[in-house]
Amino acid sequence: MFEKTLEYRKQVEQFALDNGYVQGAFGLKLRADLSSIFDEAKYSSTLRTLVNMTIQSYAMLMNRTIFKLQEAIEEQGYEEDILIQNSVHDSIYLMVKPDAKVIEWLNKKLLEIMLWLPKEAENWVVKNDADLELGKSWVAEVMLEHNESSESIENKLEEILK
Repeated sequence: MFEKTLEYRKQVEQFALDNGYVQGAFGLKLRADLSSIFDEAKYSSTLRTLVNMTIQSYAMLMNRTIFKLQEAIEEQGYEEDILIQNSVHDSIYLMVKPDAKVIEWLNKKLLEIMLWLPKEAENWVVKNDADLELGKSWVAEVMLEHNESSESIENKLEEILK
């Protein structure tokens, strides 16, 4: 994992040195002339900011997902069955009625929304992916397969609710 992170950091650094900026999600640019920074601490701090921007700007995909999911919940009439609670980095936390049909719909719809990609995604180093996990807490979650059947979800719900 750290090897890939260091590799990515070097790619961002080289891009910034060559171009004087880095690019984040949806075409956002952050300008910084690394070649003119001679203080090692300032260079390191600026590079960290550039790397963080290229990664953290993609949190906007989570914001888009939350808005689109709420729209879909309302269109489906599931306002009482699915409540968006919170988002933390690359996760969205929901309170969901323990109903296999509702969860089956959520699994399909949420993945459809989350896997949407903007045009520039073909150049992304890290590709977008998503999974839905069920559980009463973070320590006891069960992952659903993409397009998992309501019968299978019902079995998993029974285990969770024991």
